Amino acid sequence: MEGGCGGRAAGRSGAVRPVARHGRYDLEFLARIDQKSLSWVFRASDEQNYHLATISISPQGRTFTRSSVIEDAPGLSVTTPVRQVGNPKSAITILTKVRGNDFTVSIDGETIERWSDNRLAIGGVGFLGAPEKRARFVLGSSGDGRIRPVRSLKK
Repeated sequence: MEGGCGGRAAGRSGAVRPVARHGRYDLEFLARIDQKSLSWVFRASDEQNYHLATISISPQGRTFTRSSVIEDAPGLSVTTPVRQVGNPKSAITILTKVRGNDFTVSIDGETIERWSDNRLAIGGVGFLGAPEKRARFVLGSSGDGRIRPVRSLKK
């Protein structure tokens, strides 16, 4: 379904794009949360194993929540308040950096969370949603739909 900003609207579930051959990549997208939250997954090997990231909006502001689902069992969630400038429904650029077992999520160039997790070595990326949680997104900072593998400079 096309979104109003030339992007895609997150639906009840989202397709997962395989990036399993890359242990190092950047997932960058422009998003606007219309209602409640936007969720994306990475290192998704199947529907029962993935890392989940969510940015939510409420009258109190934005929050970032991360968790993992392993063998279909949700793990502990970690929630961080996100410094917000301007309207909570304004467009934001979200960057997820994956470097082996290390992960970094940034919003508009500001790092909001860094962590390590060795439970899922490979997997794809995708977006999740529900009818009451609506957001619009464009993959890639230029909207080109690319996930950028990061190549090592070592030979």
